[in-house]
Amino acid sequence: MIFEITCRVNEQEIAKRCSVPGIIPIPDEMMMEPGAQWIIATRREEWWVLGARGLRGPYRDAAGFSKVKVSWSGPCVMMHDSTEVELVQLVNPIDQPCVLSIDHTHHEFSKPLVIGRKSLCGIRVQSATVSGLHALLYPTEKSILYFDLATSNGSYDSRGARISTTKLIRGDTVTMGNTVVKVAATAHEQTQPGTKLESTAMQNLEQLISKVAPSNAPVVITGESGVGKELVANAIHRHSRVDGALITANASCFTPQLARSELFGHVAGAFTDASYNRQGLFSAAHKGTLFLDEIAEMSLSVQAELLRAIETGFIHPLGASEPVIARPRLIVASHKSLDAEVSAGRFRQDLYYRLCVVQLSVPSLRERPEDIETLAKAFVERYCPGSQLSPDVLQWLRIQPWSGNVRELRNLFWKASVIYPERPTDIFNLKHLLNGEQASRVMPDDVVRVFFEQEQDIQKTARALGVHRSTVHRHIREYRNGIKEAA
Repeated sequence: MIFEITCRVNEQEIAKRCSVPGIIPIPDEMMMEPGAQWIIATRREEWWVLGARGLRGPYRDAAGFSKVKVSWSGPCVMMHDSTEVELVQLVNPIDQPCVLSIDHTHHEFSKPLVIGRKSLCGIRVQSATVSGLHALLYPTEKSILYFDLATSNGSYDSRGARISTTKLIRGDTVTMGNTVVKVAATAHEQTQPGTKLESTAMQNLEQLISKVAPSNAPVVITGESGVGKELVANAIHRHSRVDGALITANASCFTPQLARSELFGHVAGAFTDASYNRQGLFSAAHKGTLFLDEIAEMSLSVQAELLRAIETGFIHPLGASEPVIARPRLIVASHKSLDAEVSAGRFRQDLYYRLCVVQLSVPSLRERPEDIETLAKAFVERYCPGSQLSPDVLQWLRIQPWSGNVRELRNLFWKASVIYPERPTDIFNLKHLLNGEQASRVMPDDVVRVFFEQEQDIQKTARALGVHRSTVHRHIREYRNGIKEAA
């Protein structure tokens, strides 16, 4: 397949052709043209236009021709997707957002966007070492396609190798100048397991989310650590009517000295280490959603600054002489009771009333044991594909205290898939992982159970338990002696 791009510059027509996959070089005579626009072709009969209004598309050739002709003024580049990645179902945005972490700030997106220094970028990085239009990020269900837009400083992977096109999964990093971009989660990892939860409490919460999301009202989410407060914030943002991104930050990480810079940004020269302009969380979430987790940990002085920004809709970056408009929707969360924090004088009462228009409480996992089976099966499918949960395991899961809630349940199967890849859902392995014990500290009942599962073979039992044969002999001897005494 051939794409043909026709560019008209100063009454001169310049035509470039490129097969897909492939890249059209930028003609030298077009580099000086103002108001640059780029054509980014990602698959057959689909392309995106990057211009002064940002990234728009996808556009498709309704006639189904094998050639696409587009005329515009300014530099042009045609980027391509990797032939190893299927993009057939990517005409529409993906259901769940991907998450990037940049300078300890999370950015969510579910459609292609450009990252760079220019204001038209979907993710704006104010660093002199990052190009105006640095890279295209194209989200798929299980990865993010990264395209370097022919930058001078380039993009580098975790090994320091320069890249032009790559596929990123969770944990991967790309360095752009002095800025590190890390993939915190891909789309399928953001999907809340067990969307059809059985408990009445979670069904009521889902109904409340559907009512609250379309409004612009501030929301306070409460609940113990690990119950999924951030997932609730994600759900509110996805079903809201805001056009901007969801920006996530943990307020407990803000020190009083750096909190203003984190929230409102700074200009170059504002303080000793401020060598470049930095966009704050409020500006990044303008016309979008700003989610501040653990809001109760924020100092009183920072709370005052936050209240002023919410009330006025303007912020003052450090060192700036003029205010900047920034009006995100606020969603905050805390594992502490904000009422108790107000009574104790650790949280401002006026800020509490400004934020607490709608309050959603996420119940702990032990308060909704009927959801444990659904969640456990979802985590097994994600981390231990091909494994099954026996009735004994499900019964044992239901009676655990789960002080770490859903996060603890998830981590149990995640850990089991790493440490016991051959038998990740075995009840013996799960018990020892949950109790934080080593597999060598076996319990007599576990030895006896595995012994009969292994057809009463001492060697196989020892190998399955990871213990010495003498340990198995000892426990089996005690078991048989106990049977004789009972008789």
